[in-house]
Amino acid sequence: MCRGSPAFNSQPENAVLRIGGSIAQFSTHPLARAIAHEAEKRGLPPLQATEFNNIPGFGMEALIDGKRIVMGSRTLMRERGIALPAVEPTSEAEVWVVDTQTHGAIYLRDEIRPNARRVIDFLKRQGLSET
Repeated sequence: MCRGSPAFNSQPENAVLRIGGSIAQFSTHPLARAIAHEAEKRGLPPLQATEFNNIPGFGMEALIDGKRIVMGSRTLMRERGIALPAVEPTSEAEVWVVDTQTHGAIYLRDEIRPNARRVIDFLKRQGLSET
């Protein structure tokens, strides 16, 4: 139902985006690709990242300047015992960038395809009650 090309709903700080883009460049996930592309578009050179580890469904991590950087969902941070600041709930994808401190969050959203309403209406007529 979505276009599959996430867009930024807010402008993350360059420092957060540079760290995130340095890790995201190793991933093929659409959110990671969008982060890496935005960092490149802003002319932010990637930092040297090593020991990349994809954490399917939650995020990724890598070493940058000898520090383990974890990048991903609030759920991943909670599982790792990393405390995050309270923020207003949102329907957007929330990607946190953390090492021993919280660097920040990157918020992305995917646009709904123009024909999504027709597809949902069709599915409801076919008896599907949850979308």
